[in-house]
Amino acid sequence: MRQASHLGDVDIYRQLLCSIADGLLSEPLPQLRNLRNRLSELVRNAVFALLSGVGFRRAGVGWCNSGIEIQICLSGCNGRARIFLQSLMAPIYLPFAASILLALMAAISGIVWHYHRKHLNLLCLAGGLLLAGCAQAVYALWGAQAGWGEHVHMGLLSGAAAVAVAQSVAMRFGRRVQVIWVAAGAGVMAVGAWYFMLISPSAHGHWVVTALGLALILGHVLPVTWSLASRHRMERMLLLVYTAISALVLCSPWLNAEAISSQVAAWMWSLLIPLSGGLLVAAMVGCTLTDGLPVLCTGLDRDALTGLLSRRAFDAVCGSHPATQQISVLVLCDLDNFQRINNQFGTTVGNEVLRSFAQLLQSSVREGDHVARIGGEEFGMALRDIDMDNAQALIQRITHSMRQQSWGGTVANGEQLTASFGLAMVRENDSLQQALHRADVLLCQAKDAGSNRVGVEAVAAGSAPSFG
Repeated sequence: MRQASHLGDVDIYRQLLCSIADGLLSEPLPQLRNLRNRLSELVRNAVFALLSGVGFRRAGVGWCNSGIEIQICLSGCNGRARIFLQSLMAPIYLPFAASILLALMAAISGIVWHYHRKHLNLLCLAGGLLLAGCAQAVYALWGAQAGWGEHVHMGLLSGAAAVAVAQSVAMRFGRRVQVIWVAAGAGVMAVGAWYFMLISPSAHGHWVVTALGLALILGHVLPVTWSLASRHRMERMLLLVYTAISALVLCSPWLNAEAISSQVAAWMWSLLIPLSGGLLVAAMVGCTLTDGLPVLCTGLDRDALTGLLSRRAFDAVCGSHPATQQISVLVLCDLDNFQRINNQFGTTVGNEVLRSFAQLLQSSVREGDHVARIGGEEFGMALRDIDMDNAQALIQRITHSMRQQSWGGTVANGEQLTASFGLAMVRENDSLQQALHRADVLLCQAKDAGSNRVGVEAVAAGSAPSFG
């Protein structure tokens, strides 16, 4: 009697919860009616499976017409658990699963960016994956019933996602997407949508021109990024993953034509989209984390007083040949008359001046640049992907900021702190010591010319260095 009463209670709960589910899913929009029916069936079978018993006895996995069939024998379930799991993996849910997984990948990229704020390429990647997930959701809602307006929405979302992803990879290598190539890709997508939707309707033709436009947007950064020297193997892996994704997008109309004829292939194709996004996020996050490994592996990696890189760590991040690390300009700087400040105001004020100057240098450089305390009051900067004009502009901003600071009260006592700089271009075959030697010579010449001077190596062959 107690068991019969228990089964009666289970049946009442099942009917109650199924009625609630039907109420929540009633009166849908016409295009969502099929989805409502499948979700309603899913909820019914889920409730029954959860309330009817637990006791696994055997399980098996196989393919079926509606997706993946997972056969699990539960005591008292009468096959309902098998139906529930089979319905859960039906192809109608797979595009939504792709959107959810892409959103998850975007969240991971955003979380890593939160702890590495200088790596804005992670934020761009997160935005691109979110836009791609939205495009997948629109396709899942409309599918073959999509009209002109829905195709425009999907095209805009897909194009914006491609631009954001391409920008994230380009930023990783100190470059930006080219507007002309973005415009070309968008133009191909727009003209193709107009022709194959309104003039000569063809779903396959529309897909081909859309894939071509997206491939133009994604792929135009590849020649530049491949031509640059990679700092470590993870950057090379990132380029390989990104190249594979660009090729996959270009070939997608023909690959998906095979998937349409097979439900199993369609399921695999739907999972390929978030898998590609996951590989790209893994490679990008790996590059971000690998950037700090040379510093972490150098033992005395940080200067105890200023928190900047030590000389040993500076040598490690620059490498034996700085050009292979995309370092374009090396800067050496020295605080003018620092010894007099130290003697007049004491070592406490002197240490505070060194810390403040170190913070000013660190806050002035960009992502990927390196700042170190070479020794005493001498500092070094390794600037990536920059020309000499922009490097000089950076030094001017630093000297301007120096005039605005109090420097531990020394300015109030009539002592204005200044610094001298030596800027040397890094040539293709330069060793680190050769480039540093030229920067040191320029720094010494700047100090000999007077305080608050900048020695700049002439870019043109045969020209004399300038001092400002």
